[in-house]
Amino acid sequence: MASPFEPYSALLPVTEYSPDYFVDLPQNEELTEVQTLHETAQPTSLIWLRLSILLLIGVFLAKLISVQVLEGQLYLRLAAGNRLERREIQAPRGLLYDRYNQPLLANRPRYSLELTPAELPQSKPERQAIYELIGQKLGRSVTELTDLIDSKGLGSLDAIVLARDLEHEAALKYKLDFANYLGIRVVETPRRDYLTHNALSPIIGYTGEVTAEELKRNIDWLGLAEVGKSGLERFYDQRLQGINGYEELEVNPAGQIERQLATVVPQPGQRLILNLDLGLQQAVREALAKGAANHRKKRAAAVILDPRSGAVRALVSLPDYDASIFTDSQLQAARQDILTDPDLPLFNRAIAGAYPPGSTTKPIWAAAALAEGTIQPNLRLITPPKIELGQSIFPDWKAHGSADVRQAIAESNNIFFYAIGGGYERIKGLGPNKLKSYAEKFGWGALTGIDLPGETKGLVPDPEWKRRVKKEPWYTGDSYHMAIGQGDMLLTPLQIVNSIAAIANNGQLFQPQLVDRIESASGQLVDEINPRLLNESVSPDKILQVIREGMRQTVTSGTARPLNELGITVAGKTGTAQFSDPDKTHAWFTGFAPYENPEIALIVMVEGGGESFEVAVPIAKDILAWYDTNRRKEPVLHP
Repeated sequence: MASPFEPYSALLPVTEYSPDYFVDLPQNEELTEVQTLHETAQPTSLIWLRLSILLLIGVFLAKLISVQVLEGQLYLRLAAGNRLERREIQAPRGLLYDRYNQPLLANRPRYSLELTPAELPQSKPERQAIYELIGQKLGRSVTELTDLIDSKGLGSLDAIVLARDLEHEAALKYKLDFANYLGIRVVETPRRDYLTHNALSPIIGYTGEVTAEELKRNIDWLGLAEVGKSGLERFYDQRLQGINGYEELEVNPAGQIERQLATVVPQPGQRLILNLDLGLQQAVREALAKGAANHRKKRAAAVILDPRSGAVRALVSLPDYDASIFTDSQLQAARQDILTDPDLPLFNRAIAGAYPPGSTTKPIWAAAALAEGTIQPNLRLITPPKIELGQSIFPDWKAHGSADVRQAIAESNNIFFYAIGGGYERIKGLGPNKLKSYAEKFGWGALTGIDLPGETKGLVPDPEWKRRVKKEPWYTGDSYHMAIGQGDMLLTPLQIVNSIAAIANNGQLFQPQLVDRIESASGQLVDEINPRLLNESVSPDKILQVIREGMRQTVTSGTARPLNELGITVAGKTGTAQFSDPDKTHAWFTGFAPYENPEIALIVMVEGGGESFEVAVPIAKDILAWYDTNRRKEPVLHP
């Protein structure tokens, strides 16, 4: 028979110890001197081995006691038909605040009635009774319910939502109605409440349920109730998503909770602190909507940047929408109206609308011509009312006579810019390649990198593009058109105002940024988003000073004279751009203020609005007047 001590014999000197040594046997009564010495000085390894064995035995006994005594009642109940359930608790999404810590949205409880097929009773009559009760309480066909559940499969753990967005009273009623039925329960999840309704919808966007197609593209969305679909909700979705919690429950055969075994509290998502000024945003939207409506227009955009950092203070796209219609199933009809609206409220014109920019490009072309030596700051050109080039005529909107570059900017002199773009008489002209090169220095034809989805890069054409797309060569007339912001050139409002901000701040081109910093749900700093330069110097400041002087003259004596009535000094540039309909024009204004030490750069655009002087300039005046009154000193947070 094998010795019970055999496993330990390998650890001991065989010549000195035998298994009999460890038991009290008669033949061991007389010990040798050597054995006595070893008994009084046992090896350290043997002591630790014995302690380890005792510890393992202790742990085993403790677990045995726990299972048989402490958890015995639980296992008895489970054997009698009780079951364990793990129910997920949705984490609230992170919140958003403006630069003055004004809340922009909130999370409210959303109640829904859900059925889980796998949790239904095994008995068909019992299931039928549940279907009939559901049909009675919700006004649903029993046949419809049966078919729906059968299509999922009785073993499916995917919950079927029977009723969404229940009022609190209705949720309580259903909770009582179905309290004793397996597989059906009222579920509470967080829902977005967009406090500002329409005012911020182009910026914040909205959330929605994960579709099957989206889940195929992003498996990380599995288990999420909602994800960001547009705007900041989408761009920062991973930041705003929290970490779901869960609760483990013991449930009896009747579906009643016997007790809560464990709870893991969900962790809310991180919160975003924006560069946005809510008061200014609302003022810009109001002025833009009113000004566009005065000319029976709906489509418009406006952006305000801080030229010192690229911070976005306001961004408006009209028409807009109430984002709540996408989080409240009771507003399904309104949602459909938005989706089919021909004016495309979901289209963010400020960042995705690419338009002929018209004369708003002239300050950039003037800077290019000065940098290349095509003109000098004080060079005066005699500008006729039109230029004839073969069979083509390139007109001006009036006869300007003699003008230098400052006056040409102020009066929006087309002939002057035809000359610096494509050449005329003694002026050689920049030509298409240099026009494009300087356009790129100012960020045109590329994404600005704003932290919003859906931005477009517009189009800055060149001879290669025209040959490839239109199968035509580049003509001097193409350079003429490009020099006044017409032809095939397309820019977004954001691209234009960002280039004007670079002129205002002595040449630094920043990446526009909506979010200033990211904090934990408790307010601890997680990430600070510092200003990012796209171009350290678009042009030497001595050249930009000439451009700024020309833009100031636009207000003091040029095409934007009504702005000279304001208490704040403004520099700017108007633009009236033709598009596909030759009888219609987009109305533009862009500029910065105060002239001496710019704090904001702004742009206003009304699609098909007509003359900039009549449409865009008055809107800009209202915006700047509000800013001067409410933001030049201590900000008024609730104007």
